[in-house]
Amino acid sequence: MMLPDSRARRPARWPLLAALLSAALLVSALPSRAGTRATMTYGDTQVADLAAAGEVDEYTFDGVAGDVVLIRLAEFTTSLEPRVALVHPNATVLQSTWSYDLAEFTYASLPVTGTYTIRVSDFGADDSGGYALH
Repeated sequence: MMLPDSRARRPARWPLLAALLSAALLVSALPSRAGTRATMTYGDTQVADLAAAGEVDEYTFDGVAGDVVLIRLAEFTTSLEPRVALVHPNATVLQSTWSYDLAEFTYASLPVTGTYTIRVSDFGADDSGGYALH
């Protein structure tokens, strides 16, 4: 007895899978709300605010391989849960942290000489408010 080929009865799923993957890639590629863009040097303090939920502020600085970096982000608004990230010149996140009021960390030794980025945002991306970045 010969059974029918089960593949003949299956609907084509590849077009649906391709559409779902394309949609997922599009959503993940959408930028967050751009906020402040500024340059810092060692010892600077930036006082600013995340004006809208989902906003991400970015500060760049020139680092030298071997430099030890302390990053401190303090909130001025009780609803803000400050999140800070240190981003390598090749765009990979080296370290990040968040807190309910003061997010800080020391990065022991910058791996390469180049322009680094500090990203400031709200942990849940659902609040706005003022902060100081040291």
